[in-house]
Formats: sequence, C-alpha cells, structure tokens
Amino acid sequence: MGELRQPTQLESVQSVARRLGISRSRIYAWVSQGRFPPPTKLGRSSRWMVDEVDAWIRRQITDGQD
Repeated sequence: MGELRQPTQLESVQSVARRLGISRSRIYAWVSQGRFPPPTKLGRSSRWMVDEVDAWIRRQITDGQD
C-alpha cells in the first residue's frame, strides 16, 4: 500500500501579501524578478504552496543573519 500524504495547502496572493506585510503587486514584481517563487495556476487563479512560501521566509531569515 502507498503511504498517505498530506494534501498540499495553497494560499492566495492576498494571504501571502498579508503574511509578508507587503502589497500584492510587490509579490508579482518579485516573481517576475525571480526573487519569489512563482505561483501555481488553477484556472485563472494564482496560488502559492504554503510549504514553498514558508521555505522562502526561512531562507530570507537565514540569509539575513550572515
């Protein structure tokens, strides 16, 4: 039998912006500059994987401590 996996949690641009304390347009600018993970497209919606955003935040904290 295959192992059970947690479903991937996704969040909207509004949720990501709120978590980071920045505007939605800043997120899209960072994506286009390669500074932030690109979203997953679901139809016409953009969603970010919570795990990817969390990993990005941890990298920013770690890189800032160097």
